Amino acid sequence: MIALEFDHSLTPESPSPGMARLDVKRQSIPASKDFWETPMRRRRRDRARNPLTPTAPDVIAVTFRETVALVEVLEHAHAQISELSNVDKGTIANASGFLLAPSLYARVGLASVKGSHSIPLLSTEVGSLEAAVINLESYRGNEVALCTGYELLENFAKREKNSHRMQYIHGVLAFIDEVGDAANGSAAPSLT
Repeated sequence: MIALEFDHSLTPESPSPGMARLDVKRQSIPASKDFWETPMRRRRRDRARNPLTPTAPDVIAVTFRETVALVEVLEHAHAQISELSNVDKGTIANASGFLLAPSLYARVGLASVKGSHSIPLLSTEVGSLEAAVINLESYRGNEVALCTGYELLENFAKREKNSHRMQYIHGVLAFIDEVGDAANGSAAPSLT
């Protein structure tokens, strides 16, 4: 880092002998003394700070049967949009919510191993279902898939959010079942 000392008595019009002339236009240091005399501002201790830990996202509990219906709607939306649209695969996957299916499969698998009867669904993932249903309307989707999608959206809107605590187990979102997890031990597979 280069430190510059600034002599305020030196002006560009009359440089002192042996001193280089300063170009005020290119100068990055303010020429006024007020800048240097301004006290530093500190954060007030009486104001509340934002927490450093992120808040948990909104989650609802979804049954296996609803998960199967959800995946069927997403797969139908993906097939319809792929068939009738000429955009790239990434856009089609986002518009149909198809990228959600693999994580839903992982959650169902983990929940079945743990003996749970429901899986967590994030509120942002409900938005993916909504986008898929809207796009199904535009791309002449099957009426049964549309009705199923709207029924799921209606049911999900009525659900109580954050009724269960959640955690990530091996990168898969799962509910913490206090009774089941305490009795069965860790959900991690045993290597012995």
